[in-house]
Amino acid sequence: MVNSKIKFIANNIFPSLTLGIFEMKGFYVKRLVKYASKQIKPEQKILDAGDGSCQWKKYFKHANYESTDFEQIFNQGDKKLHDFICDIKKIPKEDNTYDAILNIEVLEHVPEPLKVLKEFYRILKPSGKLFLTTPQSWAVHGYPYNYFNFTKGGLEYLFKEAGFKKYKIYPKGGIVKEIAVKLKELPIYILSQYFKVKKVDNKIKIKKKNPLAIILLPLFLISWIIFQVIIPLLAYPIDKLDKEKDFTIGYCCVVEKGISYKSSNMKREVE
Repeated sequence: MVNSKIKFIANNIFPSLTLGIFEMKGFYVKRLVKYASKQIKPEQKILDAGDGSCQWKKYFKHANYESTDFEQIFNQGDKKLHDFICDIKKIPKEDNTYDAILNIEVLEHVPEPLKVLKEFYRILKPSGKLFLTTPQSWAVHGYPYNYFNFTKGGLEYLFKEAGFKKYKIYPKGGIVKEIAVKLKELPIYILSQYFKVKKVDNKIKIKKKNPLAIILLPLFLISWIIFQVIIPLLAYPIDKLDKEKDFTIGYCCVVEKGISYKSSNMKREVE
């Protein structure tokens, strides 16, 4: 009860700081989406390509928002949320249709990323923008539809080959945050391999799969405060020492089809 109240107060008084410390992976993604929402003018047309649950729709209420995902969408119940379902390397839209495309943590889930980016280029208007995030270093997720992680050089190559004229690529933090994010995942990642969690009659039931589970459970409880609270608190300021950020969780990208950027505050808002 006390912890939930503290979290509620922190989220409401210091929302950006709290997200940056305790939700490091999502912090950069959400900041890019908010930046994108400011760039889209009322009634401009934006396609959210690959957003299974349409979680970003709320940021584009002022715009002409459309969304799509593929036939094998991870949660089949989310299909009804989308305007249309398609393979995003073959989007059933005319050339120069959209003012912007949002592609958040999706590119790693497509087997032919260059074809997807070429398709985005095709359906974007001449001054259209692509707002994209992708991992450089993350675990297998959404298996079997998880094919790649991307380096900065790899993204630059793909953007050029797809025909884009301008692109800005920003790292999602440096080496300290990358380590901290993985350490946050460590207790649950290990413990889940020794326990079986099932939902029965709307109740969560946990059964041990391995005798080691009894030993691991108290260790998990002890380590939780270290990995979930202490390390993130330390990582937030220390990560600023990393100027190169070659070790990073991933990248946020602002890519433009034709003309150059005019926004002088883009770097501050996205990084």
